[in-house]
Amino acid sequence: MTPPLVCVVDASVAVKLDSKSKEVQSPVADRYTQLRSVLLPSYVEFIESHNGWEGDLGDDLGYVVIWNRETIQERWDDYQMAEYLSEHWFAFGSDGGGEMLCFDLRSGTDRVF
Repeated sequence: MTPPLVCVVDASVAVKLDSKSKEVQSPVADRYTQLRSVLLPSYVEFIESHNGWEGDLGDDLGYVVIWNRETIQERWDDYQMAEYLSEHWFAFGSDGGGEMLCFDLRSGTDRVF
């Protein structure tokens, strides 16, 4: 059986197509879009205004990469996070050297893990 093809309709929605009939089976929203309503308003505002950021925050905080919306989904898929992280974790960036930055959606705070 041939797996469905996925095509990007725009930056926020992917659509599954049946490879034989080319008919839309169901929309598949990216992780950011799926969770937007439960993410911190300040984070949502930042991402929608800047679509990511990267830079050095000094000696105490170090280097930070805030992923753009497309990268959030790419990392979620590429690192198979659905298999290794509970749904309450929202990965949104890294330190540029192997440490991932996440929000715990259960906490309702801006604490970064």
